[in-house]
Amino acid sequence: MSLVRSIGMAVGVGGPILTLAMIPTLIGVAAGAPDPDNPRRGARGEACREVSQAAFYRGWRDPPRRFVFQGAAFARRRGDADCTVLHDGPFGPPYPACRLTAPAAIAVTAHGRSVYFDIGPGLTAEVEARPSGVRCVVTGKHQLEAG
Repeated sequence: MSLVRSIGMAVGVGGPILTLAMIPTLIGVAAGAPDPDNPRRGARGEACREVSQAAFYRGWRDPPRRFVFQGAAFARRRGDADCTVLHDGPFGPPYPACRLTAPAAIAVTAHGRSVYFDIGPGLTAEVEARPSGVRCVVTGKHQLEAG
């Protein structure tokens, strides 16, 4: 039997089996995916308090720490940021999501709009810059991890 024929048979038999094996994974991803119309899905916590641009800049001597991730600009006063890319469903558009540890205040510019949030000292927040708008929730008190 030729090599080409062997490969063709393997693809012919393995392809449908692989496709069937992927169905539960696709269903699970779709069922647990964030819903853009339901802000309660995704990060859980109390909504961040939105403030004006002037309030974000007021009272700080040092400039905010800025970075750009996946087309969205983020600024924070303190702490660290850990970002990833999420999707609204298995085929939905990608959007950046960041967890910020003890940021005190956050600014996000995405899709032509800037939003400013006051988080408060010692709290952790998660921000999603979805195509439908920016969403921010306070997820709890910042805890240092023992290393």
